Amino acid sequence: MSPLAMIAIAAAGLATGASHPPPDRPVRLVVDRSDTDVTIRVVGRWEKATRVSYMLETTNRSGGNRTRQRGNAELAGNRDTVLLTARLGQSAARDWQATLDVEWEGGTYQIERAAP
Repeated sequence: MSPLAMIAIAAAGLATGASHPPPDRPVRLVVDRSDTDVTIRVVGRWEKATRVSYMLETTNRSGGNRTRQRGNAELAGNRDTVLLTARLGQSAARDWQATLDVEWEGGTYQIERAAP
């Protein structure tokens, strides 16, 4: 099984204690690393209810594997909402890149993160 085939996607509307996104953007990427894996979360928060569309693309930087997950969400006002969670196994955790594309009433933007 390829490393990125181990990605577990869980779309959920759970409140979290994560930090707030920049004031002009309602969705952010949160990356947590451990010795054995990487967890990438797409988290939304806005001061009022708003709709967002997003796509998270996770790739192996050496060009091996790629996965894309898309979604639409209605964000509740002033509450963190986990929109998507991706977990990368140990071998993928060393060589990954994540790109998040977001579209909402305020426009579009992209966030990128990668393994150090």
